[in-house]
Amino acid sequence: MKIASSSLLAAIAVVCAGTFAAPAAFAQGTFTAAGTGATCDPSAGGSTKTFDQVSCTKGTVTATMQAWGYTGATLGTTLASGFQRGRLGDFDASGFGAYTGTNESTTGNNHAFDNMTSGCGTGSGALTGSVTLSAANGGCGGGIEALFLSFGTAKVNLTNVGVGFASPDADLSVWAWTGSGDANVATTTAKGSTTGLTTGTAAEIASGTTAAAMSGWTLISNHDFDAAAGSQATGGALYSSYFLITTYFGAATTSGSTSLTAGNDSWKLNSFTAALCTTTLTGGTTGTGSAGGNGATCTPSTGTPEPGSLALAGVALAGAYGIRRRKVTVQK
Repeated sequence: MKIASSSLLAAIAVVCAGTFAAPAAFAQGTFTAAGTGATCDPSAGGSTKTFDQVSCTKGTVTATMQAWGYTGATLGTTLASGFQRGRLGDFDASGFGAYTGTNESTTGNNHAFDNMTSGCGTGSGALTGSVTLSAANGGCGGGIEALFLSFGTAKVNLTNVGVGFASPDADLSVWAWTGSGDANVATTTAKGSTTGLTTGTAAEIASGTTAAAMSGWTLISNHDFDAAAGSQATGGALYSSYFLITTYFGAATTSGSTSLTAGNDSWKLNSFTAALCTTTLTGGTTGTGSAGGNGATCTPSTGTPEPGSLALAGVALAGAYGIRRRKVTVQK
């Protein structure tokens, strides 16, 4: 007669129950900015191509998008003001671009997010809206052009960003708001330059790059898409109600990122993925609602294995039980 271990069966039952019952540590959704079936496509079927702002919802999370540009003087090694509100452009299935100044780039389309320093021309297109574009420019569309993302009171981790158009280069940076109170791009100051540095560390002067900064914002990641569309993971762990996706402006030294260069970037944002913490948020700024908890991290449930680990354990136990049934017998 074959004897099956009751304790082994019980262990398998527990593992299988855990596999299906344990909550996932993260829940996320991808916002697609344009194209067939897109989450956010305000111009679909209409003639309006530029917008003061766009809001769209995925699951329980609503993202509101705005375009901003640094249209002040050329960025240097000290924090300086100069951000102006712009308009989002949605002209095709490549994704969102931006108009932030009247002297936009004619290279790689004048309605992309760009930091072009050559090929400047007069902005064109359906530029209607309540937001007045700045006449000043630090470059064509601004020394920095940025997509400002607001998620209301929700705290999310921006896990992926994707571009649908890139020409001739597409370097961008992702920033999370970790400052006090609610994020306000208009009062944000920035520094960063890739040309003509006379102050800074020896490495920064040699490379022409300063470790850039924006007041109240923490750099999450830099991305080099070259001239190809695609999606890349940010690798970030911070949760916030606010994020900025900017054209690259010297947000890191060239060590390990030799292809990151400013002044020749032009791209359209086609997607971003926001993850919610389904367990406990820890840390972050003081305050309530959208003004508090920015910069928090997600703490997994104490003692709860990841669902993938549970599934593997279940398979292993099931295999062990099968072997036991075939090979272990007790004669009476």
